[in-house]
Amino acid sequence: MLERLDERSPDPTTITTRALSTAVQSFFRALLGQAETAAGEAVDTLRTADDPEAFFIALFSNLVVLMYLGKYDEVVTESNAGVAVVDTMDDPFWAVVIASFGAFPVLASGDFDTARRLLDEEQAVLEPRGEHQMMSWNLGHRARITMLEGRPRDAVELFGRAVELSSELGYMRGIHTNLAGLGDAHLAAGDLKAAELAFIKSLAAAEQMSMVREMLGMIAKIARVRALTGRPIEAVELNATVVADPSSTQRFLGEIATIRENASAALADLQEQLESDEYAAAHTRGESTSYDLAVKKLVSSLSES
Repeated sequence: MLERLDERSPDPTTITTRALSTAVQSFFRALLGQAETAAGEAVDTLRTADDPEAFFIALFSNLVVLMYLGKYDEVVTESNAGVAVVDTMDDPFWAVVIASFGAFPVLASGDFDTARRLLDEEQAVLEPRGEHQMMSWNLGHRARITMLEGRPRDAVELFGRAVELSSELGYMRGIHTNLAGLGDAHLAAGDLKAAELAFIKSLAAAEQMSMVREMLGMIAKIARVRALTGRPIEAVELNATVVADPSSTQRFLGEIATIRENASAALADLQEQLESDEYAAAHTRGESTSYDLAVKKLVSSLSES
């Protein structure tokens, strides 16, 4: 579609459509740097335009990209500034959704009261209208707060509800993200078998969406469980597969370190636990295995269980 839109056209609709299309395409192709530039330019273009719905789409796209890039300060700044624009719309839905983007950076900083306030304000608008998609994220953020407060069992219940809401819609990104959180909660609660199952189900959802970054992130999480359950060789192989893939230089949503940095740190720990020859052999097998083959093998275990 982009080639049909003249990049030199002065028409506002053409400019907006081209900017938003570039942002969305760049994001789904995992070109986050390009997506950040494109979405940021679209936000700047539409901030003063008389088209708040188009501005909402551009801002929403930009906030998602900034989240994936780990630029949480910018998420808070942009969401706060954006609320002033979308708050002029008749429906309060738009404003509370944009404001809720600030909840994750705030909760990650430890300001749980502010995060809960933002989530409560969003929930008050979402629940009466049965809005499951955004409510699944709301529940997921609440679960992350309970995790940080040291209550993983409560987080299991909240993430489970978020997975249910996403599943009712067939909302694959919500299913994937909240299953990943559910696995983290089970892991924190010491239920390693449930954690691995949740991670593999999350991996299967990521595979259905063909999202490489998400698949690599889940492989690394599964590797962690394998290491904790007495399967260090398998953990080395999986982590080596992750590190070898170029897309592992990206961040898994909500994490500070890149996927590769996390997997490399895990490999360093595993190297100390194993004999040098068995570690080297496992590492070689792993780095020579493509991520898609590793995914198919892991996902196939779901039909066997």
